Amino acid sequence: MKASGIAKLIIVAVVLIVLTYDTIGSDRDMVLRGNLNLATELAPAEVRGYRGMIRMNKAPIDMSQEALLSCVSQQGNIHAWPGVVYYINETAAVGMSEYLATGHFPVGSILVKEKQDKKTEDSVKIITVMKKIKSGGGNDTWDYKMYDVVTWNEVQPTAKVTTFEGGVTKVRPIQYASGSWGKEVYSEGYAVKEHTITCIECHSAYGATDNITERGMKVLFKDDFRWTRFEPKTR
Repeated sequence: MKASGIAKLIIVAVVLIVLTYDTIGSDRDMVLRGNLNLATELAPAEVRGYRGMIRMNKAPIDMSQEALLSCVSQQGNIHAWPGVVYYINETAAVGMSEYLATGHFPVGSILVKEKQDKKTEDSVKIITVMKKIKSGGGNDTWDYKMYDVVTWNEVQPTAKVTTFEGGVTKVRPIQYASGSWGKEVYSEGYAVKEHTITCIECHSAYGATDNITERGMKVLFKDDFRWTRFEPKTR
């Protein structure tokens, strides 16, 4: 084969390599940046290896007082445990710049909160997880799950509140112990219902920060809006 023919083959091979690399890079970039409109609900397999994700705080932090009072599960008050460590996947990490531009994390972002019972790496019982499954903002754009890290079964919240629905408000006279008369407002015909408190009911109060709590945002972005990788200990 002539030298010119060999040179042409080399040029073709180089072009193919460049195009292939560019396609792979584009696909990887799409996955990392979360250039999707929808994603499937969270599955345990996505977070079993969460300690291989990006660790956002080196030392465990305490939960806020509001969180301590908000959620009770089959494991007790999951927010009462003292140590919390945040982990995020690469999609969320790359998407932090997108959040700063749009106010929303990209689809596919996963945020994990590791709950340490004694602020030690080996005292974890439960993780709580958020996964962005729909683009934009709103209560239905994140999927929330809690997992027991021993069995990897999903943990269901059990805290309940009582609500009164329907009914008619009326006024009737009432005589006090002193002998005087007054009016009493009362309702009748209403239905008493118990409602289980779920994660979204608390997180929905943080719509301005894409349903991520104020304390969570401080951990993720810190003061200089940059994240740092901390190497976690292996389980």
